[in-house]
Amino acid sequence: MPSFPVRWLTWVGALLAAAAGAWAQTADAPMEARPTARARIEALEKQLESAAPAERFELRMKLARAVSNADKALAHAAAAAAVAGSPHEKLTAELELARIERRKGLDEDAIRRAAAGEAEAARWNDDGLRLRFLTFMAHTELRAGRRPAALEAVQRALGLLARLPESEAHAAVYNAAGLVSARAEQWEESKAYFERAIESARRHGDHEMVATAAINLGNSLSDHGRNAEAMAAYDVAQAACEAAGGWPAAEANTKLNRAMIHADEGRAEEALALAREALEIHLRLGLRPNIANARRTIAAALRLLGRPAEAKRELERGLSVVEAVGTPVALASYYGEFALVQEALGDFRAALDYTRRATALREKMVNEASRKRLAELRERFDAVRRDQALVELQRKQAAHETELARARWEKLALGGAATVAVLLTAAVIVFQRQRLKARNAVLAEALRARAAAEDADRMKTRLLGVAAHDIRAPLASVSHAVGHLRATRQLGAVDDLLASIQGQLNRVIGHARDFLDIAALESGKLVLNCDRVDLADLVRAVAEEQQWLARSNGQWLVTAIPDGLAAWAEVDTNRFRQVLNNLVDNALKFSPQGSRVTLAIEPAGGWWRLNVRDQGPGLSVEDVKRLYEPFERASARPTNGQTSHGYGLSIAFEIVRLHGGRITVESPSDGGAIFSVELAVAQPDATVPRGAESAAI
Repeated sequence: MPSFPVRWLTWVGALLAAAAGAWAQTADAPMEARPTARARIEALEKQLESAAPAERFELRMKLARAVSNADKALAHAAAAAAVAGSPHEKLTAELELARIERRKGLDEDAIRRAAAGEAEAARWNDDGLRLRFLTFMAHTELRAGRRPAALEAVQRALGLLARLPESEAHAAVYNAAGLVSARAEQWEESKAYFERAIESARRHGDHEMVATAAINLGNSLSDHGRNAEAMAAYDVAQAACEAAGGWPAAEANTKLNRAMIHADEGRAEEALALAREALEIHLRLGLRPNIANARRTIAAALRLLGRPAEAKRELERGLSVVEAVGTPVALASYYGEFALVQEALGDFRAALDYTRRATALREKMVNEASRKRLAELRERFDAVRRDQALVELQRKQAAHETELARARWEKLALGGAATVAVLLTAAVIVFQRQRLKARNAVLAEALRARAAAEDADRMKTRLLGVAAHDIRAPLASVSHAVGHLRATRQLGAVDDLLASIQGQLNRVIGHARDFLDIAALESGKLVLNCDRVDLADLVRAVAEEQQWLARSNGQWLVTAIPDGLAAWAEVDTNRFRQVLNNLVDNALKFSPQGSRVTLAIEPAGGWWRLNVRDQGPGLSVEDVKRLYEPFERASARPTNGQTSHGYGLSIAFEIVRLHGGRITVESPSDGGAIFSVELAVAQPDATVPRGAESAAI
């Protein structure tokens, strides 16, 4: 396989053959080289002498594409731009000028002109011309060794294809995309793009684009070591050239590419013969970069044949051309071949010098590509800032105009005695209506207050009944435990009884707190005192407190919290402990003896999710609908003889809502229920030392 610079020269030749004419309609080869070209140019010049002004643009463009002399072509294209009768014609001439500049080796000037033309075409919503400019920019940037810029141009062109009907433009864009993919060594992707370009060009009868894409496909396959497939692609290119009536430049490039494959396979004699045939064609056409490319290929073949002195002479004849009009990539490849030839001649000092030159050029290309990319990004950033400033200015202007309009209307409203009288009458009517509306509002508020007082009285009566029932049972348990304390002398039993007493007293306190919370929630006076709390520690503490109740019911209460988890959230510790106690108490109450209740914490995006799962009977759809309503009971009944009044979950729901969180429930198919509480993850506390904060997270 040849080195990268060798193959890159082949890409340059294919690009030159593909892009110097009009949009996939004319060839890179000078028109004078074709059998009837000279006669055609003379006929066009004669028509131009007597042409009407409206006809001069088209004739100038045809001449610019027909003549081989780049300076003459540039003059015709500039004249066409001067007589253009529409923005489309003006931009078409600008594209032709950019192509001619590239033919002259002025790649940077060509890219700047194309970028300006693409921006102007976008301003006129001319997507067809934008596509042609972008494709040209992709070819030229790639030829200059700037693959990122070429890739960006291709991506923008592919994005435009979706808005355009199928045309010759599609083949050109696919061909450019194949070149960029091949440059990135994405072989299968480049092969697919080139094949799509060939198919699209065939559908439109564009034989020259078929030849161009086939040459590029052959180059890509050859670079990937698939020489047999590459030769088949070159056969397709040769057939397309013949169908186009002969295309010397493309035919010469095909010969040159075949020569490179022969050289790769060690058939240096065949490579030399084909390369010399290609050189003869390029000399006749006067395409200087292609001439230099052919001489470099001839030198490589001579070197392989053991004739380094002749190879050196060929390189010296082509070097001046490459240094004058060649790209940095082509020049680097020339230096690389010089290094190989000098090494074959035994001049290792010269070989090292040329190797250093080639390396320096490649590094310069990489740095230049990076610099240009950075400049482009900076320019885009400045453009965005300008757009934002313009939007802000427009907003302020609109606000100013609105204020002026309001002032004008105010002046009009104050003019004339008749207008004042009408306004006064209307004001009186409005005042009376507002007064009546206020009276009705006061009456309605009084009725609502009365209804609320009656509801509060009924709730008070109900709460008193519930309180009497719920407090009586824990107090009876406390009395029973105290009697046992008096009768027993065993320390273990005393500890268990004390734990039972403490648990029952906690239940009494919890019921009292729930009753007070119901009243506070009803009046809207429940206040939270939030602080940054580790939910994992809080869950473990609640599980420890509720162990006595689980053991007394013959149940298991366990936690599932990852080791080292610190679940920080902004909560009111006491209120959120109450939420967890209500959920755990509810789970134990409806779970059978010997079952398990699990408390778990897990992250969920920017939230902490706390799950309380039981192995009870689960919940029906109707239960879920009214689960959080005060004093609403589920269809299932407690399994351990306890009572359920339906206010614990409603209190938990409201407290979680006040924390900005949410509480959900699901009843899995395998039984039980899972209550999930989600709270936002707390932001890092600025008052916590940096080391401590990192450790906590």
